Amino acid sequence: MKTIKIKGKDYVTVNERVIEFRRQHPLWRITTRILEHNESSILMIAEIADENGLIISDGYAYEKQSWG
Repeated sequence: MKTIKIKGKDYVTVNERVIEFRRQHPLWRITTRILEHNESSILMIAEIADENGLIISDGYAYEKQSWG
């Protein structure tokens, strides 16, 4: 997979990781949803499901806005 340098370290971009995921698991799917969103924060979930719809993995992301 292609990498880019971020702060001197190799980083595989999300685009490259999704391409590799699709190559290895063409029948699986990635679903993302916003669970909560307001003026200062957002909570999201990403789920990976196999070809039968069974959730194989999930992950949450929470970001809070900082005002500098």
